[in-house]
Amino acid sequence: PLMDGMNVVGDLFGAGKMFLPQVVKSARVMKKAVAYLRPFIDDPSLTLAKGEGSKVHNFAVKLTKEKEVERKRYGYETADASMYEALLAFAKENRKNPTDAELFMWKHLRAKQLGKHKFRRQHIIDRYIVDFVCLEKSLIIEVDGGIHQLPENKQSDAQRTERLNGLGFQVLRFKNEEVISNIENVLQQIKIKLKELPSYKINKNEKPYSPAEIKAANTKPSSSEKEKPSNSSTFGGGQVEAGKILMATVKGDVHDIGKNIVGVVLGCNNYEIIDLGVMVSCDKILKAAREHNVDIIGLSGLITPSLDEMVYVASEMERLNFKIPLMIGGATTSKTHTAVKVDPKYSGTVIHVLDASRSVAVVSTLLNEDSKEQFAINIKNEYERLRKQRGNRKSNKKYLTLKKARANKFQIDWNNHQTLKPKFTGIKVFDNYPLDELTEYIDWTPFFSSWQMKGKYPAIFDDVTIGAAAKKLFNDAQSLLRRIIDEKWLTAKAVIGFFRANTINDDDIEVYNDKGKPIKILHHLRQQRQKAPGQPNYCLADFIAPKNTQQEDYIGAFAVTAGIGIEKWVKRFEEDHDDYNAIILKALADRLAEAFAERMHERVRKEFWAYDINENLANEDLVKEKYQGIRPAPGYPACPEHTEKRSLFDLLNVEKEIGIHLTESYAMYPAAAVSGWYFSNPAAKYFGLGQISKDQVKDYANRKGMSLVEAEKWLMSSLNYDV
Repeated sequence: PLMDGMNVVGDLFGAGKMFLPQVVKSARVMKKAVAYLRPFIDDPSLTLAKGEGSKVHNFAVKLTKEKEVERKRYGYETADASMYEALLAFAKENRKNPTDAELFMWKHLRAKQLGKHKFRRQHIIDRYIVDFVCLEKSLIIEVDGGIHQLPENKQSDAQRTERLNGLGFQVLRFKNEEVISNIENVLQQIKIKLKELPSYKINKNEKPYSPAEIKAANTKPSSSEKEKPSNSSTFGGGQVEAGKILMATVKGDVHDIGKNIVGVVLGCNNYEIIDLGVMVSCDKILKAAREHNVDIIGLSGLITPSLDEMVYVASEMERLNFKIPLMIGGATTSKTHTAVKVDPKYSGTVIHVLDASRSVAVVSTLLNEDSKEQFAINIKNEYERLRKQRGNRKSNKKYLTLKKARANKFQIDWNNHQTLKPKFTGIKVFDNYPLDELTEYIDWTPFFSSWQMKGKYPAIFDDVTIGAAAKKLFNDAQSLLRRIIDEKWLTAKAVIGFFRANTINDDDIEVYNDKGKPIKILHHLRQQRQKAPGQPNYCLADFIAPKNTQQEDYIGAFAVTAGIGIEKWVKRFEEDHDDYNAIILKALADRLAEAFAERMHERVRKEFWAYDINENLANEDLVKEKYQGIRPAPGYPACPEHTEKRSLFDLLNVEKEIGIHLTESYAMYPAAAVSGWYFSNPAAKYFGLGQISKDQVKDYANRKGMSLVEAEKWLMSSLNYDV
């Protein structure tokens, strides 16, 4: 029943009736209960501690009596007995908080207004909560919001409908807008269906027909009743394991919040999750896949080098004759990249999964014997179409040669520009920075995004659909944040530095020590897309005075972390089966690191470089980047090539000073870390590099002293050509 309860949570999430924080929270309760009971399940000879047995027995008796009273009071027995209690709380909550369309529909169905037929709302049938049902006619009415129009949710709804049809119920579905704008037509369709269907007596004092009896009278056996690996339970019966999924963050990448959330959601749907963690090599992934005989491999990654690693895993799966599906996910991944780069490397099914809300529908279809073959064909065809579309789009885009792009660089009148010297040159270290000072700089919008709750803070609290759930999540985060600060769970450290610098060779920045001796060359890239007349092709080097102007200029650098000490607390939560707080903790550490970067940049502008000492911006203005100057980060749009992070770390001596390390793919560890450059020029602006041509890649490789193949590897996501 406990595992069934987790499946209920998964179904409600898939139906758009629960939000991700509620899912993970519910999973925490279920997992703790299962962990407590597991020894007694595995070894029946074990006994509970003195007194515990009678407590459990008395509770069970009380629960059974309460359940029987509840069932008799309502006069129905359509719910899966093993899942009734778990579903009942959600059904009651749904009745209290209907959508506008559901409320409008109920006004027309309640009190036997429609042909004297009695309808119930938020009613439990099998393992589902349906919006409205007329039991005497076995007719279900579902009112669907926009989330149901997504392809993955349409598929989930179809499986749900098939299950309900198999139990003898007819299902009518209407969109929210249909109900609100054309209720007469909706009601007419319901009336027609009511006339078509036979009646089954429902009486408070008489046991109703069972779903099995209704099914026998109304329908033929459904294909959903066949024995197959799915996450469906039998009516009132036990649960069959749905499948085994291996998940891993690929080699060189340390980010796992999204992966962990997907794991929890799939676990709620009775899938067994083999989570290998972060920075997992291809060899380890594939060995574990065979050792555990998994049904699907799921790869995750945040930084762009992870994309290339995913391609390598796919090619190794092909070489080693794997046949199981490969799922691709993570912030930098996309359906287009999966179609263009990953899918061609593997003859098995490859599919990009956008987020946790799509994962269940995708996995269930991949493992469904009746649908997986056609689904795989459809995906292959779709990805082939995407490859052709991308080829057509690329052929329509025009690019300048590198020489012409440089000739169209952003121009600054350096003769009339005076660069302000920083208050110091060299580096400055901040050890154990007060976290309390950072909280007002937190941008909460990305925090909600990590939980798949779309909306800007604080306006998200007013959203009629997710506002209440967002507020509860925020309150939980605030509570944990207070503990983090008061109990000193995390340590924040930073190092910043300012150095004399000039642009050389159009796109490089030469950095000097205090004596004017060159100590490092920073390599940057230039936009090559053909622009409208008067629009320049930007490069970050444009914002630093060229060496031939003989003007002294400066560049700044920074690295911050708020993740020192996090492992201990994450481990403690995970050992306590508390994914909810483990994920919140990681998300808060990320937000604190970003807030730290924001706060240090503010101090740079007003105090350490002091080029805008009168700045007076609210946090929302900082989020909108209304300040003077910029702080672009290696690996991000203006400078997407990650190996330049090594130069930044060398200049600041980051590893030694504050303990942030770079992985082989140049991800930072701890993961709650931010690094980048400071540009003070008033004309400096954020921009995206876009795609670049082979002539610039060759030039960049020569400047960096690396081979063309290596340069293409690190710039893979920015190339306008295939390799």
